[in-house]
Amino acid sequence: IMSMFAVYAETTYGLDSVRVGFTMTLGAVSSVGTNIWLSPCLLHRLGESMASLLGFVLIFAGSATISVPTLGVSILGFMLAYQGLAINSSAVATGAANMTDPTNRATIMTGSRMFKSLGAVIGPIIAGRVATRD
Repeated sequence: IMSMFAVYAETTYGLDSVRVGFTMTLGAVSSVGTNIWLSPCLLHRLGESMASLLGFVLIFAGSATISVPTLGVSILGFMLAYQGLAINSSAVATGAANMTDPTNRATIMTGSRMFKSLGAVIGPIIAGRVATRD
């Protein structure tokens, strides 16, 4: 979603690269703020599983909101998806760390991040193929 938003915003709203970059920066800043102030509270109150589920719900809601044909609403959806991703990533990392012991923690954490990063590569490939079809 994050990587394809730049193409979507340029095509749908006619944004130039500077405005698209600024929008991407807004999403990243909202993600950082979520990781600092919101994720720790949610993990403490909800636990890893429910926080992860909440993150998925926010990603889905943000993704759906991005497609609203109003630029401001689309940007809010983009930021909501970024916040959902931040909450989910924190919950997955915390859950993975809590399920390991010090002898295999590095392997588990690296594997967890590898699969998350793989999605950032495969997602645009699949979405690009879907976008080229009428």
